[in-house]
Amino acid sequence: MKKIFLFAAALVAAMTINAEDAVWNFSEWDDCSGFTNQVKNNLGLFACAPDAETQITNFGVIEANAKTFDDGFEGSKRFKLNGGGFTSAAGFSATPTQRYLHFNVNGESTIKVWYLTGGSGERTLYITDGTNVIAQNAHDGSSDKLILQADYYGGPATIYIFADKACNLFKIEATNVGTTTQAIDNVEVTEKAVKTFENGQLVIIKNGVRYNALGAKL
Repeated sequence: MKKIFLFAAALVAAMTINAEDAVWNFSEWDDCSGFTNQVKNNLGLFACAPDAETQITNFGVIEANAKTFDDGFEGSKRFKLNGGGFTSAAGFSATPTQRYLHFNVNGESTIKVWYLTGGSGERTLYITDGTNVIAQNAHDGSSDKLILQADYYGGPATIYIFADKACNLFKIEATNVGTTTQAIDNVEVTEKAVKTFENGQLVIIKNGVRYNALGAKL
């Protein structure tokens, strides 16, 4: 009986360590002019792919902006997405490609986001599991203080938060959160080709390899 009790206690302790509720209140974050791809406080931040033609430098601006929401939450800073989670050329996908936040859950989870849209016109905030949209809200009132809730019922997954246009986030809460890892661990970084001339001949250098104008290695 004692061994069973100790095993049960250890199991409960392990579950407590590996699954917990999370609160990301951006009022508690330092001011920032924009984040590169990283995990901060177990929250994944993804600006853009490292080989994107145009690198995004203004994702996740943290700045003073006081707002009081209808449920009583008082935020003093906002996290600015400063754009959509996908390019206009590619269009919407439940797995965003830029300007998104992400975190891992161990299973069923309730996610809530306190936010405002970032300007005029209808803007939509999405919460997805990478395959399905589990909550979304299209709204055209830039001064309205909004709360979007999503109830996820699947197994272990990565949850994504992003918008189709700029929105400003104030707080995120989630239950059953696991350990979040960088979203680009397996992305192969490809350097842009550099053109130069050597002895009057065109030389193209890419990923440290030199090619002539016909594409043959030198």
